[in-house]
This record gives sequence, C-alpha cells and structure tokens, in this order.
Amino acid sequence: RNTTHYGACSAYSLLAIKENMIGFSCTTGGRRAGAPGSVGPVIGMNAMSFAAPSGTEFPFCLDMATTVVAHGKVEIALRTGQALPKGWAIDPEGKPITNPKEVATRGGSIVLLGGTPELGIYKGFGLNIMVDILSSILAASVCLPEILSQPNSTGGCTHFCCAVKISGFLPPEEFKKGMDRMIEVYHSLPKAKGVTNITIPG
Repeated sequence: RNTTHYGACSAYSLLAIKENMIGFSCTTGGRRAGAPGSVGPVIGMNAMSFAAPSGTEFPFCLDMATTVVAHGKVEIALRTGQALPKGWAIDPEGKPITNPKEVATRGGSIVLLGGTPELGIYKGFGLNIMVDILSSILAASVCLPEILSQPNSTGGCTHFCCAVKISGFLPPEEFKKGMDRMIEVYHSLPKAKGVTNITIPG
C-alpha cells in the first residue's frame, strides 16, 4: 500500500511459476475509468495477472486491465497522433471520444470491459471491484470512499499478490502435464479461414 504504478502485473504473477506455484497479482490505481451509470472518470483502471506453469508448453499468463484497454495505449495514440477506436473512451455524456487529446480535456473516461450493459460491462465492473477488495480493503488501504473524498487525489496504488502451492493439490509435474494437454487441444482446434494458429494468453 501507499505505493505507485508497479508496471505489468505479470512481473509478479510469473514469479510464482518458478517455484511450481500458480501466481496471481492485481493492482488498483488512477481515476481514469467510469463506473456503469456514473459520469466521468471516477474509478481505477484496476489490472490483474494470473500465471500457471506448464511442462513443455509456454506457461499460461493472463495480464489485463479491467477496462477495454490500458491507459498506456491511449498515451501511445497521443504520442503517435493516432485516433482511438470507438468504444475505448467516452465523454461525461457517454459519447465516444476518438481523439486521445480529448480524453483528459473533455472529462473522458476509459470504458470498462464489455463496454455497454448489452455487451457485458457489469462483468468488467465486477472484476474492477474484486481487484479493489483484494488490493485495497484487504490491505486496510485507501479505497473508493477515501479517494472520492479527496477531489484532487489520483487514487494512489495498492497491490495484492498471492501464490497457490500446487503440491497442496497434486504433484506439480502432474499439473504441468495437464496444462500441456489443455494447451495442445487449444492449438489443435479447427481453425477459421485465414487462421494459422490459435493463441492463448502467454
């Protein structure tokens, strides 16, 4: 707690797989996302990573924000002069923002995963809250009530990391073989026209 942006969540979740464990890492931070039904950027772009070891295949590693895109992508678009795809950011009236310069100047917020109620924004919202619970409330650190009571606060960052001891469930080598079999099945699924490889996080 009482920290700043810690980079990619996977830098921490991947530490666990070196010890034959499953790693999970998540972080709060920033006030750049909007909650469904709210106006403007009021909540963090909370991110998470889950990593699991495999045997011969590349380890599974999911690293994602609870928003449709990480803010770094908006910063890249700003530096390169590219437009944002519709659905990444909205203004306080819910209208799409495609000019990265306008995200801050128009009180824009980054959209949570799902984007709209019809497409599942409440799933992204639920994941966002889960990260807040693990990273903030469990650590007795600042959470949404404290952040919103300080109008000029950037929200700070708090983090949560854990490791699951695979050997408490089954021998690690057996787990890794199961991971390899699962990954092989994904790679061998029937492929759509033009697709040469089905990739999974990692």
